[in-house]
Formats: sequence, structure tokens, C-alpha cells
Amino acid sequence: MNRVPGFDDRVLACEACAAPIEAPLEGGEVACGACGRVNVVAARPQATRLSFGTSTLSEEERLNRLRAQDHKPLLPPESLKSLVEGGGIPDWKMQEATLVWLASRKELVATGSLESAERLSFLTLLFSNRLKGDENLLKRRAMYESALEAFNLPRHQQTMLCDLASQAARHGDVRSAEKWLNLCDPRSDDLHADSYYRYARAIVDTVRGDALDVLEVLGETYDRVPIMDALDGLCTVLRAHAWEQRGDVAKAKEQLEAHMHACGARGQALVNDIAESFTRSGLTVCTRSLPLANEAYSRAAAKQAGGIGAGVGLYLMGLSILMLAAVLAGAVAALLGADLSFLDIEPDEVWITFVVTGLMSLLPFTIGLRMRRSAVRARRLRLHGLCGTGRLIGIETTGLRVNDVPQYRLTLTVRLEDRPPYEARTKVLIPESAVGQFRPGSEWRVRVDPEDPTSVLLEMV
Repeated sequence: MNRVPGFDDRVLACEACAAPIEAPLEGGEVACGACGRVNVVAARPQATRLSFGTSTLSEEERLNRLRAQDHKPLLPPESLKSLVEGGGIPDWKMQEATLVWLASRKELVATGSLESAERLSFLTLLFSNRLKGDENLLKRRAMYESALEAFNLPRHQQTMLCDLASQAARHGDVRSAEKWLNLCDPRSDDLHADSYYRYARAIVDTVRGDALDVLEVLGETYDRVPIMDALDGLCTVLRAHAWEQRGDVAKAKEQLEAHMHACGARGQALVNDIAESFTRSGLTVCTRSLPLANEAYSRAAAKQAGGIGAGVGLYLMGLSILMLAAVLAGAVAALLGADLSFLDIEPDEVWITFVVTGLMSLLPFTIGLRMRRSAVRARRLRLHGLCGTGRLIGIETTGLRVNDVPQYRLTLTVRLEDRPPYEARTKVLIPESAVGQFRPGSEWRVRVDPEDPTSVLLEMV
């Protein structure tokens, strides 16, 4: 199939290897071109409109139900935890994950069990995140359509239908997208199903150029409508683009900045990655507002990257200067013959005391200067450092605490564009409540000094 498959096409995953196979709507025997397996395919299930049974709820009641489900992490089922690392499937577990996906689908078709449905749903979403680009379009379509035909719960079915609709719209097939969306319930009280519907509907309206409809389905502001965390970034970009299409670039910038400040450096990176992915699929978004939001957020983040080190450093340097000034004043007074008996120091020890105190005053100055330079370096790297990724391979405490926040030494495998990976180390203050995020194997956005690749800053803000 050389074209993008539409609503009237049928692409399923091979029962043996999960490779995409083109199947007739009426069913039959289809050989897999990848592994040779002959798949016996039933007729495509008759399309029926989904219903969540919420017709008696007022819109306010429905939104309150959705808000109660918001800001809760989407956790993998217990049986999948060994496959998931850092929120995704690592490369070396892809084959195992594919086999689990196939087994879960087979079990769901045979038993209809909720446990197998949850496994299949979560794995399909994880594969969706991995299968980016046109080269994976058929495989992604096959996994979604195969899962859709196996599911028996509306919330799982709606998620699949909405993803099929959004992918069709992003490739210009609005007709197919509308057909899939017409099978969905736009008034679900399940946050997952509702969020996917809003996102798919917004994609279709964006392609149509209907900015007002986008703002209606997503809400005019970042916090107006509850949307699951996993889709917040996508919906933020579409909302901002709608405002930009309406001619309000300032409002668009405000929406992008709100998401960046709410989610930190990863939020900023995500928004930019989303805009880039839209561009690759032929949908250019936020061309004026995104550069403005990036500049504003980067400046704020650079200031914050210095952290308390800049202020503490200045305080220690100031304290050191005051101590040294006091010593110099005492020395001058002694030379002028002033009475220093109030210092309760033996006359023959006065000069020794001045020298020792003067040398001691240099210690806080040295510490403060190092902290100040570190803060300036962090700000500079956050603004002008090369963007890259770092895979954490080691973490250990340094024993230092600043404002009761412990410092850790991180060892990273750094990857920059057009350069081979290399190892680097950096020191970071990490609150005890956040240490659990720094697991070996986790990926972090980093900034690298163009003149010194070993000088690395984690984008934590």
C-alpha cells in the first residue's frame, strides 16, 4: 500500500510477528509478507457508535467528574512493570514487549478479561509513542486497528478510534478522520477517553482551519478544560496555534509559557518536539508564538538555573569582605597606637590574631566565589549551551548540603547531534523527594558548553 490507509482500508497486525498485513473487510486468509504466517481473519466488526451512558449528566457534572481524575499518573499494569523503563519500552525489550502485546490480544479475544484489555491498551499506547514517522505508519495503524477489533470496553475503543482519526487528519485525510470520530462519544466521563476525543477533534479542526472550534473543544486557556497529563502538551500546542490563527500571538505565547512553567524543562522540550513533529507531517504550527515563548521561558529558566547558589555566593563573599575590612581596621588602629585592650588579646598575640583572622576571612570568599561562578555558568549554559540528552549511568552523594538540600554527583552518557556519545559528570542539588526520578537508565535533557564538552548542565528547570 503506497498511500496512507483510510477508513475503508483494513490493516491488521500479523498474529505471529505483529507486522502489518492488508486484510479484506469481509475477512479471509492473508499471508504475512514478513514471516509467511497465514492469518485467518474474521470480517471487520460492524461499526457502531459508542456510548458512555452520560446523557443524563449536566455538562458541569461531567466536567467535575473529569477534573477528579486529572493530574494522576498513567501507571503500567503490574504485569508490565518489568517491560517499562522511564515511561517507555527500552530498545532491548521491544521484542519481548511485542510478544506480550500479541499474547494479550489473543487472550482478550478468547476471554474478554479486563486484565488482558488493560495490558493491551497500555502496550498499544507505548508502541504508539515508539512508532513515529511515516516509515512506521502502517505498523502503528495495524496495532491500533487490531487492538480496536479486540476491545470490548468503550474507553479502550474510543482511545483507538481517536488515535486513528488524529493520524488520518495529520496526513490530510479529514474524511476518514470524521468517520472514526463519528463513532465516538463526545460526552465521556472517563478522562482518558474524553481527552483523546478532544485531541483528535482539535486536530481535525486545525487541519480544517477552524480555530474557534479548536478553542471550543480544548478550552480557551491552559486550565479551562481537564485533559490527561499525557496529552496536555499536544493540546497546548493546538490551543496556542488556534489563538495565533485568530491573530492573538500574545495569547498564544501565554498558553505555551503556561505549559512550560507548569512542566519545567521537559515541558519546554516536549512543546518544541510536538511542533516539530507536526511540521514533519505537513502541519506547521505556532510559527510566531513558539519562538517568543521559548525566549521568555529560557530567560526565566536561566535565572532559576543559578538557584540559591548565586545569592549564597554573594552573601559569603560579602561576609568575607566585612571580616577582612575589620581585620584591616584593627591593624591600622594598632599601628596608630590605639587602645585595643577591649579585644581581650595579649599584646604580643595581636598581630598573630590579625594574620590568622585575615587568612580565615578568605575561606568564605573562596567558597562564595566558586558558588557564584557555578551559578553564572549554569545560567550561561541554560541560555547558550548545546542541546543534547544524557542517560544516567551513576549517581552518588557528595556529602554537601545547601539549605538542607543534598548535592549529588551524576555520571551521564551524553549524546549530541553529529557527535559520538561520551561520558561526563556534573553535580546537582536534588531534593530528597525527587531523588527517585534519578534512576540509572533515565534520560535527561542537558546543555553542553560548546568549548568544553565535559561541562554539562541538566535541564531541571
